[in-house]
Amino acid sequence: MNATDSLNVLVTGVSGMLGRSLAMRLATSGHEVLGMDIHPCDLQHARIKTEVLDVRDLHQLYRLLKDSPPIDVVVHGGGISGSMVLKDRPAEVADINVGGTMNLLEAMRLYGIPRIVQCSTIMVYGEVEEGPVDEERSLAPTNVYGATKAACEALITSYVAQFGMSAALLRIAHVYGPARKTYCPLRAMIEGALDKRDVSMHENAGAKRQLIHADDVVHAMELATLDRNPGRVVANIAPGVEWRMDEVAEIVRGEIGPLAVEFGNEAIKREYLTAPLAIDRARERWGWSPKVSLSEGVADFLRAGQ
Repeated sequence: MNATDSLNVLVTGVSGMLGRSLAMRLATSGHEVLGMDIHPCDLQHARIKTEVLDVRDLHQLYRLLKDSPPIDVVVHGGGISGSMVLKDRPAEVADINVGGTMNLLEAMRLYGIPRIVQCSTIMVYGEVEEGPVDEERSLAPTNVYGATKAACEALITSYVAQFGMSAALLRIAHVYGPARKTYCPLRAMIEGALDKRDVSMHENAGAKRQLIHADDVVHAMELATLDRNPGRVVANIAPGVEWRMDEVAEIVRGEIGPLAVEFGNEAIKREYLTAPLAIDRARERWGWSPKVSLSEGVADFLRAGQ
């Protein structure tokens, strides 16, 4: 297969913020996309087909692959996508993330699908105080969500070694963007500034976040999808810098106007990485680097009517 050949790509989580954007990027570039999600997806494009399907349903997954043209690569963005989701139901988080990934890998093995791009998370590192943190840092997640993602990485690594698949494991920082549905501190500040109301936050003013725009993440996912190199690569997908919460508030003020934020006394929770991630590997492997500044990201919310 040549680098210019069209790919058949299975995208899980296609109705989500990252999945739907990736599907459209791939389709407009001439690739065929088969999307699946537990939620219906309204994407309209001649090269995109979608189906409502739970990744835990192995038999329906087999049926989908049996009835579809041969898949070249799976982009696995489905499942639980944050530590705040189903926080009081950890067994279900493990069932969806680990069980779902296991189903995908086994379906890939049986149907001869050679490559997977996995949306992992910086939470696999756990609490880290000294950086920059590169991909060789040991994994020590401090919450169930991060542990499930570390387990998924281990499963994928074993399939690469045992069955000759190839894989890209993307350890993604804290994603923001207008399409995000779960809690985002940046969105809370933007909405407060627009509504001219005070915003209360649990974190203290000096607590730090590594915020990356969804467009930058999707670009990395696209590059990893098109990568034809064998073996396994792990890459941090992050801004390369971190912002204090009071710095984030000041950026919002600069783009929108007055904003009153009442910060709390809490540091960022232990489950969040506190040291910046090194992003050299993604740059060297794919020529990727984040392009959207935090100020531009705030402006993106405004353009979207947030």
